[in-house]
Amino acid sequence: MRSRWRWRRCLVVVCTALSALTACGGRSRETGRGEATIGRTQAEAEYRFLQSEIALASTDSLYLLIDFARRETALKRRGTPLWSCPMRSPHGDPDGVDFSRRFLGEEGRSIRVVAWKHLYGGQEKIPAQTLEIVSRTLNADPASLQRLLPERFLLSFGDRAFMEVRTDVEGSAVGGLENQSKSVERTVDIILGGASLDLSMTGEQGLTLYEAVYPGMPVLLVPPPAR
Repeated sequence: MRSRWRWRRCLVVVCTALSALTACGGRSRETGRGEATIGRTQAEAEYRFLQSEIALASTDSLYLLIDFARRETALKRRGTPLWSCPMRSPHGDPDGVDFSRRFLGEEGRSIRVVAWKHLYGGQEKIPAQTLEIVSRTLNADPASLQRLLPERFLLSFGDRAFMEVRTDVEGSAVGGLENQSKSVERTVDIILGGASLDLSMTGEQGLTLYEAVYPGMPVLLVPPPAR
């Protein structure tokens, strides 16, 4: 209840600021109209984001936040961060302009869902000998207990929008023939107007994100500030 009240108060503040910007824009001179327009655009973006976050926070679903304003990715539930990681872009679109434009689309949708995920390679986190002993003790399948520190994985948000994560782990290929097909699919989609957000993380950070994300998971985008 407190979480919903906090988001509603934030929404009221942004709406008030947006109204003030609109009123001031009508009285501003020509020299100040550019700044007023940027301010209004930013306020409108924050308003849309708060609406979307309130909608997600009112459910019990875990969701992924891609926040270019704070330069971080996070996993949240009911508006509360459960995990976060600084957004480090080794190459590609470090400001997130192209990716945000593709993600939002013409309709400006700030929420998408994970279409699919694919792990290219990784390193075994639990040594094979230890895993065998534990699996026998628990009478469980070793494969169900093993966790791989991901070396590289790909997330698709549909409509040719991707997130590719590479970590500091040196692992072995695990995706089989699908590794090549997913790479080709991503490359072709980007050539045809898609966009990819390329991030780097530690192996442990990548493990948390990869294991938590699932197809159908909501994804909320906060675009970079307007300039």
